[in-house]
Amino acid sequence: MMNRREFLQYAAWASAALVCPRGNAATPTDDWLARWEKNILGDLRNRYCDREMGEEIGWLVSPFLNGFYYGYRATHDVKWVDHLIDWADAWIKRGVKEPDGFMGWPKADGASTGVVPGLFTDNMLGDAMGLKPVVLMAGEILKTPALKAKYGAQAAGYIVLSEQMFQKWDTRGCWREVKEGGVWAVPQFGIDQSTGKWTDGYARRNTDGFTLPPNKQNLIAEWLLALSDVTKKPVYRDRAEKWWRVMKSRIKCGKSCVWNYWEPAGPWTSSRTANRDTGSVCIRTAVTTGSMSRGS
Repeated sequence: MMNRREFLQYAAWASAALVCPRGNAATPTDDWLARWEKNILGDLRNRYCDREMGEEIGWLVSPFLNGFYYGYRATHDVKWVDHLIDWADAWIKRGVKEPDGFMGWPKADGASTGVVPGLFTDNMLGDAMGLKPVVLMAGEILKTPALKAKYGAQAAGYIVLSEQMFQKWDTRGCWREVKEGGVWAVPQFGIDQSTGKWTDGYARRNTDGFTLPPNKQNLIAEWLLALSDVTKKPVYRDRAEKWWRVMKSRIKCGKSCVWNYWEPAGPWTSSRTANRDTGSVCIRTAVTTGSMSRGS
């Protein structure tokens, strides 16, 4: 598993390819691009794209995919397009056909939460985090004639795959409309490896589940906005907006603005399942201080 230091390192790589303001005097950021490039290229040997499945696609593969995308945006050097395609294809080709016909990257305990233990399953967050930079790069390719001539077919394929993954999670009953908008829920079924079929929970896919916490909802919404930007289809923007309406309704502002890390969103989350994730239920986030405090 990735530790906090590694995650922050990879997050820095993904965000480093931003144009920094410069004056006439030398600053500590003058060589940011060279240092960033050395770091990310030096760590390519880890090749997480060749082995990670489930949610780890998000935490271990997507930081590199984001870095390649923003590396291209900052430099317009096609080597970053090549790196992204190399990693994306290495990850995608390892997908397997699941019982409903959709591709997935399942693993043991693939839901990555104690609320849904022991299931062999793929993971919506992993799909979303991995596909967001791939979709964004596909958009760049298709609107740039020189890139489209070389990579256009691959870019179009990435968009098709991403839309199929949206359909996958939608048809599995993971989207739930609520009063304030809508939320995504973790499905409580997986693949029975002895039969290759769904476990019993599939029959209750539209009524069971566990609402994802806001940080994961936000990352999924960012993927949907990328799909909206590239395809111009309103359904993706609509879903992202509906989640953020829920998020806005949960923020309480006084001297600071706070929200619970997790809240139930509907009858599918029972007290039994909520109590399995008590660490999530009681944590609140204060945006003005950046600190974590225990809620009542």
